Amino acid sequence: MGEISQMELDLLRMRADAAGCYVNRHKQWDPARGDGQLYLQAKRKFRGERTADLLRYATADQIHAELTKIEKAGRV
Repeated sequence: MGEISQMELDLLRMRADAAGCYVNRHKQWDPARGDGQLYLQAKRKFRGERTADLLRYATADQIHAELTKIEKAGRV
């Protein structure tokens, strides 16, 4: 599994932002594990607030699928 391009990450970030979420790369991602390098979490309202990850070590396709669920549920 290859690394995600910056352009695709930017598109994911825009879509996640519209859904009230945040997407980024894991800092210690290891391509030998065979999973994705992204995580999806709800946006924080306050600087020190801790939020749970919606998805961890996910691929771009998994993030798109989860964002589709969020959009369909009307949580946008």
